[in-house]
Amino acid sequence: MSKKTIYVKDADEAVFEEALSFFGEDNVSRLIIDALKTYIAAKKTEEEITLEVGTWPAKGADETHKIGFKGRLLAEATTYLGQTSSNDDRGTDWQLYQTAKGKYLLWWRNWSRWENESTTADYTVLEELPTSGTSYFGEVLYDVSSPVPGGLVSSAAAVLGKDITQHLDI
Repeated sequence: MSKKTIYVKDADEAVFEEALSFFGEDNVSRLIIDALKTYIAAKKTEEEITLEVGTWPAKGADETHKIGFKGRLLAEATTYLGQTSSNDDRGTDWQLYQTAKGKYLLWWRNWSRWENESTTADYTVLEELPTSGTSYFGEVLYDVSSPVPGGLVSSAAAVLGKDITQHLDI
């Protein structure tokens, strides 16, 4: 087994020392390799993504354009907002991406199967995972989204290996 030297910034030394106290020197090496494997696997799944945003009127020409970025899809969901007995005549399709720069892009499309109702799509870029049940302003139409479904956020967190449990101090 070959030896490698890693350099730790002064500002990060406390974190490294804490890792050593938890895992020991040999296990920290294993931890670093596992983290690198996870990082490399995530980078390999990144691709060029193109999404359409804007308005598709019920009649006439659409008012849409495409946006593109490098990233990966984390999760998808659909919420239904219908008024029929099947409850599937209106809804929102959701997609949550992690960008190559580590941000999150939340895209949504509001659709309707009713005649004379438009379909719209918008997005927002976030520094953190979105919060379930929260609405966000879009970048194109400036409309407020429906509340983000919890399942979308939970699925994305699982892909990322993040704990989004709300811990109570009671």
